[in-house]
Amino acid sequence: MLTLDVLVIGAGMSGLVAASQLAKTGMKVHCVEKARGSGGRLSSKRISSELDQEMISFDLGCASFTAHSELFRSHVESWIHQGLAKIWHYSDQRGAHYVPVPRSSSITRAMAEQLPVHFATRITALERQQDGWQTYIEEAGHQVPFAWAKHVIFATPPQQAADLLPAGHRFKAALSEPILLPQWVLMLYVKGHLDLPETYYEFSDLPFSKLILEQSKPQRVEQGSHQVWVLHAATDWSAKHIDGDKEKVARTLMSELAGHLGSPLIVDQHYLHRWLYAQDQAHSLSGHTYLEDGQGLWFCGDYLATSDQIAGVEAAFTSGYSLARNFPVPKI
Repeated sequence: MLTLDVLVIGAGMSGLVAASQLAKTGMKVHCVEKARGSGGRLSSKRISSELDQEMISFDLGCASFTAHSELFRSHVESWIHQGLAKIWHYSDQRGAHYVPVPRSSSITRAMAEQLPVHFATRITALERQQDGWQTYIEEAGHQVPFAWAKHVIFATPPQQAADLLPAGHRFKAALSEPILLPQWVLMLYVKGHLDLPETYYEFSDLPFSKLILEQSKPQRVEQGSHQVWVLHAATDWSAKHIDGDKEKVARTLMSELAGHLGSPLIVDQHYLHRWLYAQDQAHSLSGHTYLEDGQGLWFCGDYLATSDQIAGVEAAFTSGYSLARNFPVPKI
């Protein structure tokens, strides 16, 4: 069993930033991640083509990110210098849009390589013990001790954090609110080329909110006679169909898109992913940047730091960084 200063649950942007900053102070910091890789909403996927066994690569979550604060811009410039990010396009409203390269998970993968991260590991329970927190994982139907830590940082969707908190915890009710809304994301392996003038679209009042040509992003792999488009369903539509049959959901979205485009889609392969926790909405914890309960439990994520100025990846970074900057570093 591990004995740690800090255990970070979640290896997305917010958790890895917090862990990286705290590790620099000399504290013993480990991360756990229930998925097999890092990134959270900055994750990517590679599947084999059913036609020619070529690999189809695409981003599953966040389409891009912007940088407004001086602190975050400096880190983005560092990622660009390291070859981990590039400018994708510009918009009049938000300026430069950046993407990790060569895939969405590249930045968090590089960060995770500098830290002890336990992938495919799900914390299933925790309890207060000896001025710290004993955490558990499940093995063969039994709760098995995983690590004791002085502090535990939840860098997970708030609803998942709430499920692990003790009954009566001061943040349990607020974190249990429907803070993050669900979203379906559909990859379309389209034969030929869609007759569209742009490579990135945003929609309102439709079952889908974004349509992205994956190959338009820098350093993405061309797919020869095919294009890879990624369709983001609208969160309100996703919520209504979140428990629907996956094949029916995919077919419905393809039909809706074809109807909007006014032309049929020739889709040789598709891949549908369900995010149970994706886009945040207004909630009682907004504007806190991070949370701490005074007993060694901490919380960070984009849902806390989102504002009129920052959102998405920048909000996740800001939350994790602010938590680390205000963390009680032990005196040497």
